[in-house]
Amino acid sequence: RWVKKFIAALAIALGSAPALAAPPPAVFNWTGFYIGGHIGSGVAHGELSNLRTGGFIAPVPTPPIDFRADGFLGGGQLGYNWQWANWVAGVEADISASHLHSNGPFNIVTGPFPAFGTATAGTAELRSDLFTTARARLGYATGNLLFYGTGGFAWARERLSTVGTTQSCAFGVCGPLTPFASSDTRWVAGWTAGGGIDYAFAPNWFVRIEYLRIDFGTHNFSVDPNLSGTPLPLGSHFDIVRFGLNYRFGSR
Repeated sequence: RWVKKFIAALAIALGSAPALAAPPPAVFNWTGFYIGGHIGSGVAHGELSNLRTGGFIAPVPTPPIDFRADGFLGGGQLGYNWQWANWVAGVEADISASHLHSNGPFNIVTGPFPAFGTATAGTAELRSDLFTTARARLGYATGNLLFYGTGGFAWARERLSTVGTTQSCAFGVCGPLTPFASSDTRWVAGWTAGGGIDYAFAPNWFVRIEYLRIDFGTHNFSVDPNLSGTPLPLGSHFDIVRFGLNYRFGSR
């Protein structure tokens, strides 16, 4: 009996419920300039290849050095939005400081060492401490929420450094270990794409959660010639999640 009563009550409730409506219109005016700050976390990946070959009779390729680092980041952003109906388009630029760094070992032996040849061993480190993006945004606003996708250009300051020792031998007599250290710092350019959600909690304030993929492709770095007689190709990319707080200028 209670099952029938429950079904009857459910039917009455459904019958009296309003029909499904379209998503509510945006109640926050997204048009205008805004500025804010962000904090987040990032994961950096890199691969250093084209190291010197080793071996004695036949060349032996030296495996690439893989880098993987994760850490915190923080910075600021500014942008401008245009809203028509529920659609919002905009542009944004940001800059972030980070402490992403990772290192990997290398060991290159040429000739029948230690009878003849050389041995070079050490560590290479990749450090990314500053990056910036300039992006376009396109989103859909409903209520106080703005769902958006974004994409554009990215730049980062990367530093590749090496430290280690090299030793040469002839007829079984080896010379002293010779230390070496070298580094190369440069700005690299690439692309970025991602998306996020903005939530307006006050007439001129909104918070954000955002994901970005930043890819810099492969760029050449010059370090100690004990590793290579030519510049070394380094490929790198980032995956970033960050939270932001923004203030929009203008009236509601």
